[in-house]
Amino acid sequence: MSLEVSPSLPAASECLDVRWFSEFKEIGGFQSHSLLEVSSKARESQKAAFLAGEILNPSFSYEKLDAGELAVSEKALLDLKQRIKTEEENPTVKHLYLWKINEKIAEARMLQATLGGDMRNFARYNRFIYGNPDKAVFTHTLTSLTKKLGEAKQSPDVDSQQAAEELEAVLPKVDLAENENEITPPPENVFLALRESVRVNFEGLLGLTDAEKKKYSSKDLKQIFEEALREIGIEEGWEVMVDLDKAVISVNSAENQIGIPPEKNYLLRRVKNLLVHEIGIHVKRNLEGGKSKLKLLSLGLDRYTRGEEGIATLAGKLAENPKAFEEYEMLDRQFAIGLEVGIDGKKRDFRGVFEIMQKYYFFEEMQSCAKLKDPEKQAARKAKAFAKSCDKAWLRCYRSFRGSDCKTPGVCFAKDIAYAEGNIATWYLLGKNQELLGKLTLGKFDQTNPRHLKALFALQIGGITEADLAALGK
Repeated sequence: MSLEVSPSLPAASECLDVRWFSEFKEIGGFQSHSLLEVSSKARESQKAAFLAGEILNPSFSYEKLDAGELAVSEKALLDLKQRIKTEEENPTVKHLYLWKINEKIAEARMLQATLGGDMRNFARYNRFIYGNPDKAVFTHTLTSLTKKLGEAKQSPDVDSQQAAEELEAVLPKVDLAENENEITPPPENVFLALRESVRVNFEGLLGLTDAEKKKYSSKDLKQIFEEALREIGIEEGWEVMVDLDKAVISVNSAENQIGIPPEKNYLLRRVKNLLVHEIGIHVKRNLEGGKSKLKLLSLGLDRYTRGEEGIATLAGKLAENPKAFEEYEMLDRQFAIGLEVGIDGKKRDFRGVFEIMQKYYFFEEMQSCAKLKDPEKQAARKAKAFAKSCDKAWLRCYRSFRGSDCKTPGVCFAKDIAYAEGNIATWYLLGKNQELLGKLTLGKFDQTNPRHLKALFALQIGGITEADLAALGK
């Protein structure tokens, strides 16, 4: 299926997809990651047994999944697809909906495979939706780690040395010299320019924080998120709630809900990050997409997650006002999935990935501890480092094995590769065309996907220009 750009297509003031959007939202608005949530009670029970060594791998039940509802959704999507294919006259609108519906059909089938324990089909549809992790990004993470490990082994801090040696012993053996697509940091001038742009563009949201307040509770964050919704023009229709079953903050654009995990504390810089990431990007894109002449942009074009998380992680980090670029965001998520699918030639189950990621996070903790100058604070943090690394490794594996049986090596839920890969791709894109930054909240699409930009250009949405397309081509 191809998409031809038609710059001469006449602009339309009315909604281009008014005939299809409401029906599609009704049957295709479900989100796989939301349906694959596990109750906190079940999650904690499995975690305790797993960490105690009582079970090799966890096993989860997904109470939100209903085989009958999924089958009905699949059938309705197939019917809608056929009608759009034969009845929609605008070729660009037609292709956008067919791509999106194909993705949602695959999601419905993937979730049915979860219920049926069919890991072959789960993996098959998972790859269709989310793709495979990029070996260049995986190798970039390994290269960065190797450098840090070498430095740590020369450190006067004995604990850092030991943590480095333990991690090095379990890391996959990949020839780093074979990485032809070297990933480099953005130039300093690009970093500084984009940091200033984020500060200016999100000044209203960032002004909601209190510089005197160093930590925010989950309830504090709920209140400040509600203020942020009003700041971007949403007075009603959205709900922010502290949800006992949430493991991480999540935004559900189909249900207009933001869930916050309970009993968490967030540092001021993290709150700034979250305000821009969750409200300034995720919610704002939903809002603006709903105002556009293509309502599908409120839910997202097919496979929009890479672009959305790419700009959300970039803008969120810059909202913290860092002095210099440190590294690309959320490499650990992509690395864990790379370990699962076996980029290094060895596929792994939940336990196999956990054992590597626990040492990964423990090394990170020891690195942070070594920077503390107060001996008492350093000792206190080191005492908690092992437990913290286990918690982080568990959460990482829980997220990336959702929907699978956790025991079949190489079968995982690869959605989280979008964060690091989208972050890197968005940095590169904005390095070529900084003007595009101001156009990235017009709806939910992937700015690094040529199909998406060409479609928006053809439909004359968002001011996408030929220069934007040319920058993407570079």
